[in-house]
Amino acid sequence: MKAYEILEPLHEQGIRAPMTVYRALENLVRLAIVKKIATLNAYHFVGFAQGGHCPAFLICKHCMKTEIVEVADGQLETLFRRKPANSFDTTIEMMTECTGCPKPPSETAPH
Repeated sequence: MKAYEILEPLHEQGIRAPMTVYRALENLVRLAIVKKIATLNAYHFVGFAQGGHCPAFLICKHCMKTEIVEVADGQLETLFRRKPANSFDTTIEMMTECTGCPKPPSETAPH
C-alpha cells in the first residue's frame, strides 16, 4: 500500500497528517516488519523479522501486481558470491510479467 492509501481510513480516527503515517512506516521499516518497495513507492508487511531470509518482490511490468517470495541467506550468498553484511536489510525488486497479463501489442507482433 502507498502511504496515502493507509492514511485514508485513518481519517475517521482523527489522523489526518501524512507525516504521522510516514513516521510510523519508517519505524516499521526499521524494525523489519514492513519493507518499502522503491519501484512502486509503496510498503509491504512482511511480519516480524526472521533471521536468514530476505524478501524479493516480483513486480509485473504491465499491471504492477506484486508477488513476494523469501530468499534464504544461502541463496543470496550464491547469487552475490559473497555474504551481504546484513542480508535481511537487503530488498530485491525484479520487474517481470505475471501470468494473468496479456502481452502488449508491440511484444506480440511478428518482427
